[in-house]
Amino acid sequence: MPQQANVVLNDGQATPVAHTFVPYGSRAQPDKRIVSLWLDQSQSNLDSYWKLNEGYTPVNGNGMEKLQWIFDIPTLVTPSSGAPYRDYGTIGKIEMWAHKRALLAELKNAVALVKNFTASQYFYDAVTLRQPAY
Repeated sequence: MPQQANVVLNDGQATPVAHTFVPYGSRAQPDKRIVSLWLDQSQSNLDSYWKLNEGYTPVNGNGMEKLQWIFDIPTLVTPSSGAPYRDYGTIGKIEMWAHKRALLAELKNAVALVKNFTASQYFYDAVTLRQPAY
């Protein structure tokens, strides 16, 4: 597995801003799960940091492996007196399941489908306009 490094991703604003997610740590669990965390520390306090979590889990007994990435984008509220606090967050999750015997071509197809689907107008409208298919 590669060592953690900075991940730079543009946000969805009219003039995109590049967010640098800096490695915050990685740990292996006794059940062979690996959990890694990156933080965009460009904001003023921990409650306001954008987060990227990565998880790897071997699924025992069936040869499957689960990989997931979770983006957590907090929304802060600033009270009339006191410090801003996290009111809620928007979370995006990508989850991939692959068999240990999956060929490179099969994995590339899965990555391409996810990449192209999330770049599609359908996906954009389903999320931003809350218009999923019916």
